[in-house]
Amino acid sequence: MATIAACDADAAPLTRATDETGRQLAAAEASLRDLEERRREAEGLSHRWSARSEALAQALDEARARAGAQRLAGLVGVVGTLLELVEVDEGWETAFEVAVGEALAALSSRG
Repeated sequence: MATIAACDADAAPLTRATDETGRQLAAAEASLRDLEERRREAEGLSHRWSARSEALAQALDEARARAGAQRLAGLVGVVGTLLELVEVDEGWETAFEVAVGEALAALSSRG
């Protein structure tokens, strides 16, 4: 009987340690899931901003071409196209483009 009691006494700390390890594992797994979700969100934002950057660069190139900006770039007083001079808040790009229409390619000058 003493041997069984001694084994039970030895098992209690091991059981507590096993339980604690299980709780720590569950917390680590939850943290991992959270971090993976945050990584996916960051990747989505990265792709979105890259696409936006590419679209704006393409629109700028097209606006310059339509306005003949390359030929006029060296002239004194030419500032650039409207697209180069205006910063549009996120979410308002389409509304802005519709509102300004072809003026988006218009050249701006000083004086």
